[in-house]
Amino acid sequence: VLKESLGNVINDLEQLNQQSVNHQETLQQKINELTEATQFNDMLLDSSPLIILIHDSFGNIHSINALGRELIGPPAKAGEHRNINEWIRSDFQQRSLSETLAVLLHDNGKSIQGEMPLFNKDGLRIEVLWVHRSIRIKGQTRILSMGMDITEQHEAMRSLQWLGRHDRAGSYTHL
Repeated sequence: VLKESLGNVINDLEQLNQQSVNHQETLQQKINELTEATQFNDMLLDSSPLIILIHDSFGNIHSINALGRELIGPPAKAGEHRNINEWIRSDFQQRSLSETLAVLLHDNGKSIQGEMPLFNKDGLRIEVLWVHRSIRIKGQTRILSMGMDITEQHEAMRSLQWLGRHDRAGSYTHL
C-alpha cells in the first residue's frame, strides 16, 4: 500500500511539474507576443507625422513620440516629468491647456479639437491643429493629444491674403 501511495504521489508530482512547465511556456509566449505588440505600437507612434503626447490632468507628459521628442527635446529623467503647459500655450488664453482639457477627464469618449501653438525647444512657434481625448491607461485617466503641424498652411494663407490686398489688378497672378 505504501509503495502504491508513493507511486501515486510521484505520478501527481510529475503531472504538476508538467503543468508548471506548460504554464511557463504559455506565459513566455504571451510575454513575447506583448513585447512584439509594444514594439509595433512604438514603431507606429515614432513613424507618425503627428505629434503624439500622453499626459495627466496636471500636464505632466508620460509618453511622447519621436516627432514630439524632436520638437521639444528628449523626455525628462526618470522620476521627473516635462509639462505640456510649458510647450503648448496661447498668448490669448488665461487658462493653461491642462485647465482647458480638464472637462475631458469627466466625459469619456469626448474630444476637443482646436489650433494652439507649440513652442519648440528653440522657442520657435509652430502652429498646430490638436485633437485631445481622454483615455484609460492602467486604471488611470490620461489625455491623449495628437497634433498636426499646420505652420506651412498658415504661411500660405497669409501670403494669399497679402497678395489679395496688394495685387488688386492681378498682375502677380499672371506671371
